[in-house]
Amino acid sequence: MDVLAIILYLFVFALLITAISGLAFKTHGPWGSYWPSFLLTFLFIWVVSLWTEPVGPVYYGVSWVPIIFAGVIMAILLAAVTPPQLRRQRKIILKDNKEDRNPGTAIALGILFWVVIIILIVGIIAKYTV
Repeated sequence: MDVLAIILYLFVFALLITAISGLAFKTHGPWGSYWPSFLLTFLFIWVVSLWTEPVGPVYYGVSWVPIIFAGVIMAILLAAVTPPQLRRQRKIILKDNKEDRNPGTAIALGILFWVVIIILIVGIIAKYTV
């Protein structure tokens, strides 16, 4: 099957899994937006579809079992990394009436995001060049 068709299927599936996990876990991911969660899910299921052996039924030239499994695992991991809503609403007031929003967590999540994106893109490029 054509690579663009497979990417389209993966794009639609990542969009569905992100929307369903957003509704099920009532979270937008640790970054407060759907697009980083969608991007990570899309790249993750793309890497999994490239590097795993086809297992289960094949529809339209795509084996769906590894993709579904990888999408659900990524959604659960993103839900686990997301801090609870109560932590976001609770603010620590310092003596100077300044709010401590813990910028270290935001920086760590930002670094984690870009490191994972780079690793996934390297995995995709490595499979296509091998």
